[in-house]
Amino acid sequence: MFKSIGSETVMHQHFQAAYDYASVAARRGVDGERLISLVLGPPRSGKTDICNMLVQDLKPAPQEGARSVPVIRVVTPVRPTKKTMAEAIVGALDTRTFGRQTADQLTARAKFLLNAVGTRVILFDEVQHIVERNSAKSWYEVADWLKTLSDDLNLTLILFGLPSARQIIEVNNQLRDRSDSPYLLYPYNWNRQEDVTEFCRCLLAARQYLGDLGWSVPDFTDLGLVRRFYASSSGRYGMVVKLLDTSMHVARRSKIMSLNVFHEAHRLSIYSQPDVPNPFDPKIQPAERLTDSLLVRYYADLLNESDMRVLPVGQKKLFFDETAPPRSAGTSV
Repeated sequence: MFKSIGSETVMHQHFQAAYDYASVAARRGVDGERLISLVLGPPRSGKTDICNMLVQDLKPAPQEGARSVPVIRVVTPVRPTKKTMAEAIVGALDTRTFGRQTADQLTARAKFLLNAVGTRVILFDEVQHIVERNSAKSWYEVADWLKTLSDDLNLTLILFGLPSARQIIEVNNQLRDRSDSPYLLYPYNWNRQEDVTEFCRCLLAARQYLGDLGWSVPDFTDLGLVRRFYASSSGRYGMVVKLLDTSMHVARRSKIMSLNVFHEAHRLSIYSQPDVPNPFDPKIQPAERLTDSLLVRYYADLLNESDMRVLPVGQKKLFFDETAPPRSAGTSV
């Protein structure tokens, strides 16, 4: 049976910091506080993994005759409305169907179920869906629905998604004033030595996991190979996992990973512009072609695509630059 590298959680530095932030908010919610927090970052940065870990870590001990679900994860519908948001909550707690219902009826049922199982924290994943396909008026209505849900049940809401999701709180002043400043989960920056060191630690953890499974793996301490992995992933461990999972399929018979295997895995699993070379091409000399300036540009390009501010070297920033212009309506990452 195939076992993804992602099944072995690596608590690398940026992931650990984001988990700690969300965990504090969730535990405060379980203890009775009403908070609204956002954890935002580019694709494959670990947001869904954090959601799933929180659900497991805050699961209460089983009690005979009582069902307790203090923390639930709800995937935001692709076309979010008050009705579909309520449906998503109901679906997370009750698989039974009751025929056609109105938005108000579904909201009432969602509130009943949340109260019945003692839910204190809702983790809304993929919240960028709210702003991707709807108008600003629709954003406001869903944001107002979230605010009312939190107020009525004294719930903590933690919203996970792409950086475009910050517009959810920008269009509704009441929700914004109830929310903490959004937490931004950055990829690793090739322009910061401590980030490069942590990215290397992630690679070594993945290599150890593969070795334990009986795979022959090249030396991940080789800086040239590190440059290739960084160019492929733009500093995101989630993309490294995706590449290595595909590599396991490519080399499933030999169980030997090589530059040629990584080259094919990158071609199959990592989207690149036609004029961007495959970083695992054996003809490429990393020191000459995958230069520091090019790797920093890949990092900056990812941040620009994700509406994230490029930070000056040496500066650590966990929250949004509030002066950054919002995305235009209907644009997705």
